[in-house]
Amino acid sequence: MQILYSFESSLFYIMYGVYLADVILSESNYCNINGIGKILFLMRILVTLGMLGIIFLNKKIDIYKLIYSFCFAIFLILSIIIKQNGISLVFMLLIVIASKNKSLEKIFKITIKATLFTYCFVYLSSLLGIIENTIVTRQLEVSFWSGEYQRVSMGFFNANQVPLTVLYLFFMYIVQKKDKIKYYEIFLILIVGLYVYEKCNARTPLLLLVLTCFMYVIMKNIKTVYIFNKRSSIYRYLWVFIFPMCTIISFLLAAFYSKNSGIMQLLDAIFNHRISLAHDALFYYGIGILGHGKNAGTYAGKLADNTVDNGYIVTFIQSGIIIGIGIILMWAILTWLSIKYENKYILLILLMIAIANLIDCQFLSYRTLPFYCILFNEKDSFLEYYKNSLCIKLMSET
Repeated sequence: MQILYSFESSLFYIMYGVYLADVILSESNYCNINGIGKILFLMRILVTLGMLGIIFLNKKIDIYKLIYSFCFAIFLILSIIIKQNGISLVFMLLIVIASKNKSLEKIFKITIKATLFTYCFVYLSSLLGIIENTIVTRQLEVSFWSGEYQRVSMGFFNANQVPLTVLYLFFMYIVQKKDKIKYYEIFLILIVGLYVYEKCNARTPLLLLVLTCFMYVIMKNIKTVYIFNKRSSIYRYLWVFIFPMCTIISFLLAAFYSKNSGIMQLLDAIFNHRISLAHDALFYYGIGILGHGKNAGTYAGKLADNTVDNGYIVTFIQSGIIIGIGIILMWAILTWLSIKYENKYILLILLMIAIANLIDCQFLSYRTLPFYCILFNEKDSFLEYYKNSLCIKLMSET
């Protein structure tokens, strides 16, 4: 039985790494080469079928989680059939279920290594001329950022992809390393972020990267966190509502946006017209039970000149009320687990992800896939963190 479990785990890690490389290549200009896109899609199908086999091999999956996942999968499939929604969510769900009883630390490590390797491969390919390195011009009208800028895609479809990946790789690195990140590593991360910004001209990922570095240094030097104090039980569980509150704020801003409001106009300018675009999409599409499909709220949708970057709104527009609530609920549970295990670093990163999705949608991305795997491995010791166990023990008893 132990041999089977070892084989099953090894198979999962290999296929997970292959899946990550596949989906990253699918977002690159390699797909412009005839036949590559179809081959990559076939590979994803094979990998997810393998994941389905792993699920059947695994005897330790909680029945209640399987029932929840099954119900969630039904709505995903209905959304695909009726609303032409993307099948990628089904792939992700199978991977998350198959991750049960797998090492979270190894999942995060594989994600970091596979993502880093594949991105470097694509970027090198673009530099060598194997694939196109698309360059577009961007016009900004926000304070000292106003002006015309060139954006280099670095071999991908969109110039935002590399900056966002650098940000989320740092998120995962913090979750994996906790307080073991050296200050010179933070400095190197910032150098990489500045280099990518100079190439891609993506402001938000750079600002969030700097903010994350700043917050990490603070967390690293705080021995105890007040919200983990048992005497502050009311306040500690208020953090669970980070994602629901961001959802409500997003919808309120979009719903009550007005061109006649000076404050709204200022906010809209600061967020590079994201609020007004979300407003237009929200009132054009509305929110359906099963959503309006993967193209809703994008340039490929019916509002061709409108793309919604707010992760909360675009998730509900595309996937609908049931799936949208399910996804936000998952992130709320992740927040609760970070508080339960007093893991200040996961809590920090969840806060940053909540903020980041106000501006760029990554809820349904491979960049956040390792975090969903936590839901099926909540008893993994990887989640536990005690900067100073004696201090926390004394604090909890007072």
